[in-house]
Amino acid sequence: MFYVREELCIGCGLCIRMCPEGAFDLSSGKVQIDDSKCTDCGLCIDFCPRNAIITGVFVLDLDRLRKDMKNIKRKVDLLSKRLTILHQRRKTDCFGLEPRPLCALRKML
Repeated sequence: MFYVREELCIGCGLCIRMCPEGAFDLSSGKVQIDDSKCTDCGLCIDFCPRNAIITGVFVLDLDRLRKDMKNIKRKVDLLSKRLTILHQRRKTDCFGLEPRPLCALRKML
C-alpha cells in the first residue's frame, strides 16, 4: 500500500501516466490512490519528481507514533500540574513523588 504526501505533491501527473493499473486520480488537484486498483508495483515511487509517494505502512506507523507522543506529553503535563498542586497544598512530599522528575520527563519528550 502506498500513500501520497499531499504537502509534497505538485499534481504533475507523472504517476498517473506510469501506473499500469490506473490506480491514481487527480480530480482534486492532488493525486489520490485507489487502493482497490493498486498492485504495489512501485513505479509511481520511482517516477515521482517530489518523492511524494511513500510506503503506506511507514506513514501509518509514523502518524500513530506522533499521535501517541502527543497523548503522552499531554498526560505528563496533566500529571505534573496535579502533583504540583498537591505538593503546594501539603508543602510536603506527595506520596513519595515530586513534580521535578516529571518536569525532567516532559523535557525529554
